[in-house]
Amino acid sequence: MSERVLVTGATGQIGKRLVAALLTEGHEVVALARGDTAALSTLPVSFVRGDVLDSAAIELAIQGCTQLYHLAGGIRGAGAVDAAALNLGAARVVVDVAVRHKKQLRSLVFTSSCAVYGDRAGAWVDEGQAPSPATAYGHAKVASEATFLRAAREHGLAARVARLAAVYGPAQRLMRMPEIRAGRAFLPGDGQNLLPLVHVDDAVAALMRIAERGENARIYNVAGRSEPELRSFYAAITQAVGGGPVRFLGGPLVGPLLQVGAELNQRVQSSLGRKPRYIPDNLRLNTASLRMRTDRLGAELEFSWSYPDPVEAILTVPLTAHP
Repeated sequence: MSERVLVTGATGQIGKRLVAALLTEGHEVVALARGDTAALSTLPVSFVRGDVLDSAAIELAIQGCTQLYHLAGGIRGAGAVDAAALNLGAARVVVDVAVRHKKQLRSLVFTSSCAVYGDRAGAWVDEGQAPSPATAYGHAKVASEATFLRAAREHGLAARVARLAAVYGPAQRLMRMPEIRAGRAFLPGDGQNLLPLVHVDDAVAALMRIAERGENARIYNVAGRSEPELRSFYAAITQAVGGGPVRFLGGPLVGPLLQVGAELNQRVQSSLGRKPRYIPDNLRLNTASLRMRTDRLGAELEFSWSYPDPVEAILTVPLTAHP
């Protein structure tokens, strides 16, 4: 059955793939977009101009929608719009508007992150374990989750939470394709940490399955079925595309120096009114180690993975699919 679906963050790396999948299923898509919409210019999408912190824009966009995917958010350093404002602030605005339209909304999927778990030294985590974020981004996602779950329990909002692993695949920044091809790829740590990963196509399919079959006020881990060491993941990319190997910058002296440099860069860039990119959160997220159980997604929602093993996917998917 065709439905009208609102997607925030529709022009992002995951959002544009989700929009295409929804259109393929015959749905009408409304995209809330703040800036450039070129990424979706060839698709039959209805755009509503506005920021995710703008309740009037969301109110306009949600008209007639029966599904809502809230993807907008992200990692952000200190500044006028920090991680809390970008993630928790947006969550509060979206929930406020969605509750007013709860009778028409059949499902609302909020995309959270494995960052809520923090660094677990390679241990397995499932949805029942208490969050332990080590970053401002992770803390903001935990608080955002609570906002949606509270609205589901107290106001009957059809909200579910998807905790996404790091997303790889076509056009995903995590792939670091340009740097690897140029032989200029560097990452903090020793590369031995276990990184939860999910292919973008599996991430999109899981979000849609959660919207269709998920329970309200329930959390679902969304990850692949294998968590390789970070160095193995990037070695596979290098083998597939050529270039130079990723160089890992770790050790007892280098790690603290990188942390100090990130904190200094964040302070300086923020004081100049710029958006800092090299921040402490990036370092902590790149060196965290954990494995995500996905039994709830697989058993309860009968989800089937197209790319269960990230290394195998990198080595077997045609290179043209990884621009």
